[in-house]
Amino acid sequence: QGVVGAGGTFTITHTFGVPGAAELRVIVRPHGKFDVRGISNTLSYEISQAQNPRLTINASADPISFGQSVTLSGILAGGANQKVALTARTHGQLTSTKIGEATTNGSGEYTFLETPLVNTSYRVTNGKIASAALFEGVKYVLTAGVSATTVQAGHALTFSGIVTPNHVGQVVYLERENAFGGGYHVVDVGTVTSSSTYSITHFLFGSGKEVFRVKVPGGPENQGVSSPLFNIEVTPAPPGSLRPEPPSKLPGEGKV
Repeated sequence: QGVVGAGGTFTITHTFGVPGAAELRVIVRPHGKFDVRGISNTLSYEISQAQNPRLTINASADPISFGQSVTLSGILAGGANQKVALTARTHGQLTSTKIGEATTNGSGEYTFLETPLVNTSYRVTNGKIASAALFEGVKYVLTAGVSATTVQAGHALTFSGIVTPNHVGQVVYLERENAFGGGYHVVDVGTVTSSSTYSITHFLFGSGKEVFRVKVPGGPENQGVSSPLFNIEVTPAPPGSLRPEPPSKLPGEGKV
């Protein structure tokens, strides 16, 4: 935990002891005149195994978006001009597969250029020496648009776009910013079609500014991603013109 300092800033230092996936967020407890807790957005991390100093492995970026390349590099201690092999393992694979080979330079350095399409765990070996397992996350690529940025209460907006790679039936969430800020909650749900598109029609009520975003949750093959924010102005409806709000398709409420 941490303490909020001058200007509303805070710093929390935490040491992870176990490798694997982790989703993190910060919560501010009710305090003094503030009786509602604040919740940050969620950050997804993959905690890598501790490095082997005899043979290191690093990535130029993590995560990357689908279709991007990543450079894997490291040093074989005292291993000038030696062969190193690159192995990879993806979700569902019980063992790693050799996918490449390189020769270190005079300082023992090596590089590989890879374009993984799904989350992948890499390892480099040299004889009996093996590097730590390095997880490389691959995020969905998401485009998102909205039919209008101003709407009268009781009317609907349509949020639509494309998700890559195409996983037919993949859930797509429409999220609205919490009333007191500090996080988002799901207000409607769509799915990805065979053409890699999605469309979510959502009715808005009340009046004033509301903030929305589209989110594709992550899974074993690809990491999740959120769209830029949509600032929507909801104008009051004429008296007596509002219809009852239709039921939303939230997770767990019937077939999505």
